[in-house]
Amino acid sequence: MSYRVFARQYRPKKFDEVIGQHHVTKTLAYALLKKNFAQAYLFSGPRGVGKTTVARVFAKTLNCKTKGPANACGTCPACLALDQGSFLDYEEIDGASYRGIDQIREIGEKLQYVSVSGLYRVFVIDEVHMLTQEAFNAMLKFLEEPPAHVVFILCTTESMKIPLTVRSRCQHFRFKLLEIDKIIGQLQNICHKENLKVDDDALMTLARHATGSLRDAENMLEQALAYSGGSSLSGKTARSALSESELSVKLDFMRNLKDEKLAANLTLIHQLEKDGFSFSIFLHELVLMLSAFVYLKAGIQERFTLELSKEEFVAYKELLSFFSLGDIYRLQDILFQFIQEIKNSTETRTLTLLSLIKLSRYKKLITAEEIRENLLFFSKMTAMGEPSHIPPSSVPAESPQHASTQHASSEILQKNTSASASTLAPKMPATDSDSTQKNMSLKSIRKQWNQPQQASQTPSKNEYFSEIDKHVSKVFGDSKIVR
Repeated sequence: MSYRVFARQYRPKKFDEVIGQHHVTKTLAYALLKKNFAQAYLFSGPRGVGKTTVARVFAKTLNCKTKGPANACGTCPACLALDQGSFLDYEEIDGASYRGIDQIREIGEKLQYVSVSGLYRVFVIDEVHMLTQEAFNAMLKFLEEPPAHVVFILCTTESMKIPLTVRSRCQHFRFKLLEIDKIIGQLQNICHKENLKVDDDALMTLARHATGSLRDAENMLEQALAYSGGSSLSGKTARSALSESELSVKLDFMRNLKDEKLAANLTLIHQLEKDGFSFSIFLHELVLMLSAFVYLKAGIQERFTLELSKEEFVAYKELLSFFSLGDIYRLQDILFQFIQEIKNSTETRTLTLLSLIKLSRYKKLITAEEIRENLLFFSKMTAMGEPSHIPPSSVPAESPQHASTQHASSEILQKNTSASASTLAPKMPATDSDSTQKNMSLKSIRKQWNQPQQASQTPSKNEYFSEIDKHVSKVFGDSKIVR
């Protein structure tokens, strides 16, 4: 017998063996037990989560003559024929290839024939969303009122492309992505049966890359084992097989950012490119690392929730203390911006160099939230017409440099408070007293802009924002705004 991949070799053959879709298997098992199953079903969900598998199990259980309360026996002629793909009353149709009205009419002509060897005839149409509109219209009648011995199962990854007239004639089951611990459990089961030695770090790496798809995880396991060339697999080998950079590389990159070692990071990126790794993929990995940092600071301590291996969990917690929450937000903003730019640019080399430079300057950047908070404070201060202390930034000042910058900003603000009201507000039309203009808030300024006035009296918005820029420059110095 020829070799079969893990995804086929360990495909579930009973409802009890299906992983992560209990809400579907339980409903179908009870329906078969009470013999009140529907004439048509619609299975929708992501790829590799068990839609076609459950359809086959349902067809087997439906035609099994010696089945138990909710499972097929697996030994009768109907069960064996279905497992071997030779059951005449089970027909699986590829909706992407047979998508026209003529193919649907051929299915309609077959409905009049009774079952050959089983109790029911089951038609499974995979990727049903690929059918044409005329094909959908042609199947409406026999989908609603098929013969008593016929059951339809429609499988799709894009249920919203199915016409409502079709969906309303089916019982709709939505399949979900598998949790990472369930994927790891199934991989461990396969490794045990195949006498494979795969460590926990490798299993976590494979399960994380699968993003909820069990079939993807099983295929990646085979790929990594073929790369290792043996019956054992380590986390390092698994990451290399899946083109993921080493954990030590990402940790060194973050440490270099902390220590402002731009040259060291440039050398690191050059080495990554020589080893065949993509810089854009490396940026995505850094985003995932920073996201884990945020959740760790939020108090989440369950590594399966964060999809981290033991080694990653320990290393991230050690590195976390060197970055404030504000630092992490700045780095995420920069990384997200460059990921978007790299997608639409042919000058990837130039963007790589620019991204490294900007990342190395993250401590000197000011987020839009910080600017907004301080400008709101300036407007309140201007309306009150009296000095006050600068408010704490919306981003926690955990790093020493951030704290010193905030303290310096407060001193500068207190020195220039008396001049801030006249500097921040643009020149407005003359009023009865100077105190009226001094106590004017930004809100009242905007309100006067919207009122019809003479062109000679109304300041332009460019002049207004120029005054604001001057004031911000006095407070924050050469810092730049991350827009």
